[in-house]
Amino acid sequence: MLQDHLRDAHGWPVDKICYGTPLDLRLPESQRRRLLVAEDDGRVFLVVVMGAPGECPEVSLACLRANTAAGPPQYTCKIWAMGHKAPGAAKAQSVMMEMEVPGYAAPGEATVVPLVVHSKMLHGTSAEVHLCIRIDEELDSGSMELDELASESQSNYDRRNLQQDKEKRDKEASLENITKLQQQLDANKKLKFEIQQLHRKLEAMKHEDSESKKKIDELSEEVKHMCDEMEAMESLNMTLLIKERRSNDELQDAWKELICGFRLLDIGRTNIGIKMMSELDHKVFRIFCRKKLSEEDAECTFALLCSQWEDEIRKPNWHPFQVIVVDGKETEILSEDEKLRKLKEEHGEEIYALVTKALVELRDYNPSGCFPVPVLWNYKQGRKATLEEGVKDIVERCRILKRKR
Repeated sequence: MLQDHLRDAHGWPVDKICYGTPLDLRLPESQRRRLLVAEDDGRVFLVVVMGAPGECPEVSLACLRANTAAGPPQYTCKIWAMGHKAPGAAKAQSVMMEMEVPGYAAPGEATVVPLVVHSKMLHGTSAEVHLCIRIDEELDSGSMELDELASESQSNYDRRNLQQDKEKRDKEASLENITKLQQQLDANKKLKFEIQQLHRKLEAMKHEDSESKKKIDELSEEVKHMCDEMEAMESLNMTLLIKERRSNDELQDAWKELICGFRLLDIGRTNIGIKMMSELDHKVFRIFCRKKLSEEDAECTFALLCSQWEDEIRKPNWHPFQVIVVDGKETEILSEDEKLRKLKEEHGEEIYALVTKALVELRDYNPSGCFPVPVLWNYKQGRKATLEEGVKDIVERCRILKRKR
């Protein structure tokens, strides 16, 4: 998202680079900025050549990172500037600099030591700067990896406990829906017990004289009738279970088809529409940035801020919720951790509310997937739309399209 925004909004070219492999670049005076995207992990680096025409240009490189407070630089680089080959010389003039790559979160934040290139080393009428750049990953990150593994293990443990609690509540709700079936099963158990009692009586009466034969026949007929009744009830129970599962599958298919229908018949904003749950509101983020910064700085800061918090929300090991008991029932509420407190201090209540809203929606609508999901939404009442509301609205959309034709 970040490189696409900078490429489309500012017209900065994009090149791919592999760690440990040199990359040759030629930067004319008309195009002094270049984005480098690492093929290994998708990290974005910015190469900038500064300096007025006729002066010695300065070359700098920085890593565009959403969170520069995460730790020391993670990369080192070597930059060579190649000049002209003098007559009779074995090789061309060159200057080289080796440094740690600084992080860059917003314009003006990074402190970069530039490589100064003499004006005599520029090429052609376009004053091209010929560069060779190699970026390497730092390997001194063992303790950080151990901390991340420990944090992820604890988060996974907490998430499993929350998932087990939710499954327990779902099972209790399902038991309420099949109360009638349970009563019928209890009736079956009672019938089986009565049948066993009758069988015992029959076995005892077989040893009596012939005068009891008539009573034995009557009891046998009663047993047979009870067995038939029990088989009928078991068949009815199975039929009801199959119908319930089939109805649930059909209902889920109907929801999916209805959402597809709304996307195909998009005629503008109405009371009922598709809402991507847990997705950040980019419009509000852009307005917030424009209030604080200039137009160009606001666009760059907006892209970095949205990218950072969308990545944070999608992390499976970040789950700032806790379970409390209210009136004897367990309830899961948002727990403000250090990350959320820092967000509120740096960007205020408005951005804090957008991020926490996305976290709650992700917990309610897709807790295991960690990505936005489409939901049919009643925008007028601010809630999830019912199936009946969706069908009525899509019928009305079809009528509007028919009138336009």
